[in-house]
Amino acid sequence: MPVLNRIQFSPQLSDAKVEASSGGYDYAASTRVFMQFANRFWESEGLNGWGNTDWPEEIWHPTWDRGGARGLLMSYLFYDRAVELDQLSEENGTQHLLNRWTNVFPGVYDNIELEHSTSHSWVLQEWSGGAWASPTEEQNEALASHIGVAEGRIHFAGEHASDYHGWMQGALVSGLRAATEIHEGE
Repeated sequence: MPVLNRIQFSPQLSDAKVEASSGGYDYAASTRVFMQFANRFWESEGLNGWGNTDWPEEIWHPTWDRGGARGLLMSYLFYDRAVELDQLSEENGTQHLLNRWTNVFPGVYDNIELEHSTSHSWVLQEWSGGAWASPTEEQNEALASHIGVAEGRIHFAGEHASDYHGWMQGALVSGLRAATEIHEGE
């Protein structure tokens, strides 16, 4: 929905879709930071590289099933913490996370050789504007039933147009609905 207001529609979309695309239907912020280390220092500490913190954050070890000494750790941040990290440069954001991780991975600075890092923010992506639909109860009550409704020959699908916000099955369910509508000429 956040990107619909970047597209010129004639005729104009319904009032409910315009309201939702103009910020009236909240989306969650989410950012992932990937860090490649020369060695999997966490394993020498008896840790598996997976965890949760006191932030809305998950730590993943995407290379858990790969051979070799190198390893990746990924910080998967949500909501306000993702927004805060998005405001930092990539280098400062990585350093910020490493400073926090001293509580998660004891001795992190004694053992690391960070080779590379990169991040991805769904809020900063031009054609997503957010990670998943996260409307308030009032927004959901007022707009949810309108978001997936076709307008003429334009059909709407995605997790935001389903009851499964934030999940792939929501995108699939709404995609099947839209495909059926198109096929049946509704």
